[in-house]
Amino acid sequence: MNNPIRTRFAPSPTGRLHIGGVRTALFNWLFSHRHNGKFFLRIEDTDRERSDPQLVHQITQNLEWLGINWDDEIIFQSQRLDLYKQKVDYLVKNGFAYRCYLSQEEINNMKLESPHAKIKSIWRDKDEIIKGKDHVIRLKCDLEGIIEFHDEIRGLISVNSTELEDLIILKSDGFPTYSLAAAVDDADMKISHVIRGDDHITNTFYQIIIYRALGCKIPSFTHIPLIHNKMGEKMSKRKGATDTNEYKEKGYLPEALANYLLRLGWGKDDIEIITMDEATKIFDLADLGRSPARFDIDKLNFLNHHYINIKSDEELVYFLSNSLNIQDKEKILRIERAIKEIKKRSHTLNELQEYANLLISDEIILDEKCQDIVISGLNKEFFKNLYNVLQREENWQLDSIKTTCEALIAQSNFSKNSIMKQLRSVIIGTFKSQGLYDFIYALGKEEVLRRICAL
Repeated sequence: MNNPIRTRFAPSPTGRLHIGGVRTALFNWLFSHRHNGKFFLRIEDTDRERSDPQLVHQITQNLEWLGINWDDEIIFQSQRLDLYKQKVDYLVKNGFAYRCYLSQEEINNMKLESPHAKIKSIWRDKDEIIKGKDHVIRLKCDLEGIIEFHDEIRGLISVNSTELEDLIILKSDGFPTYSLAAAVDDADMKISHVIRGDDHITNTFYQIIIYRALGCKIPSFTHIPLIHNKMGEKMSKRKGATDTNEYKEKGYLPEALANYLLRLGWGKDDIEIITMDEATKIFDLADLGRSPARFDIDKLNFLNHHYINIKSDEELVYFLSNSLNIQDKEKILRIERAIKEIKKRSHTLNELQEYANLLISDEIILDEKCQDIVISGLNKEFFKNLYNVLQREENWQLDSIKTTCEALIAQSNFSKNSIMKQLRSVIIGTFKSQGLYDFIYALGKEEVLRRICAL
C-alpha cells in the first residue's frame, strides 16, 4: 500500500459502548498498526438530545482497558459545526443540495400517498429563499443512474439512485446529519479506509455522492457483518449482554475479550488464542468473514479461563488481596496456598473471588444442599475424633491431611460418601469449591479446628 493508512473509530455517545463497536474499533486499530498507519478516535456527538458527555468517558475508558489507543487528540463533531456549514453552503451553491421547506405534515401526507416512494421534494429545483421559515438542507440525488463502490469483503455493491431519497444533510437547527458529517470528517481527516458494520451500507451510497460533489477522494470501504447471538438473532440488550462494561464487571480480562472479539468474524490458520501484538503482524481484511458471527459465551469463558491460568500465582494473589480488601496476613496465606487450585476452576475473575471468599469468610453460609445435610444429622462422633487428630497434626501438608482424614473415615460407621458430604458442609458450606482436602489445607489448621468447633 503506497498511501499512508489512516483509520478511525467514530462512536456516538448516545448509549454505552456496544461490544460490536469495540470489535469495529479493534479491526480498525489492528489494520492501521499492521501497516504502520494511524488510528483516530472521533466522537459523533451532533445529536444534541441524546448525546451524553459522561458516555464519552465510558467509551475512552473501555477502549483503554482493552489496549486500544489512538493517535492525536480526540475529535468531537460538535466542535466542527462551522466546517459542516461551509461544506453544506458549497453543496447548495453548486446545485448538489437544496433548501427544503416541507413541513412534517406535508411529508407525512407524501408517505401516506406513496408509502414506498423515496422523498424527492418539490423544492429540489427551486432557488426561492423564504426568510423566517424553518427549513432543512437536502442532498440532491440523481433521478436516474447507478451508485456503486467496491467493498473489501463483498466486492462490487451498487444501487439504482431511484432507490435513494433526497437525504437531509443539515437539520433545521443547523446541526448536520450522520452521512454529511461523517463524509466531511473522513475527507478532512484523510481517512484511507472506512471499516464499519454492514448496517452502514446505505449510508455509504449517500456519502459517495457527497464525496464526489465535494471533489474529495473516496476511501476504501469494508462493511463487517454484525454480531448475532447463538440463536442467529442480532445482539441486543434483551437477548444477551451487549455493554462492554458488563463483561468487565463480570470478571472478564481485557486480553480475553479482545482475543474473542478478534476471532468473532476474523480467522487465520485456525488460530484460536492470539495476543493483540501477534495479531498486528498478521491481521488482514481479506481474512474477515462474510457471514454474521455468532456470539458464544462458552468460547469467551474458555479464553478467559486460559488467560487467567497463564497469569502468575503472585499476580492473582495480589489481585484478590486488593479487590477483596484482605488485610489479615493469615487470610492472604490461605489464598496463596489455594491459588493454584482455584484458578484452575475459574472462568472469570468473579468466580476466582467467589472461591477466595469461601477461604477468608469468618462466617460459613450453608447453601441449600449443605443445610439439608446438616439438618439430616451429622456424625458427631466422627467430627469429635477428627478434631482431636487434626489438633495433633504437626505436618500440615496436603498429603498428610488426606491420609489422616481417610484413615478416620474408614473407621466410621457412616459411608465414605456420606462423611465427605458432611465434611464439605461443615468446613466449606457449599459443593461449589475446589477439592475438599485442598480446601482444608489452604484454610490452615487453626481455622479448620474453629469451623469444626462451631458445629
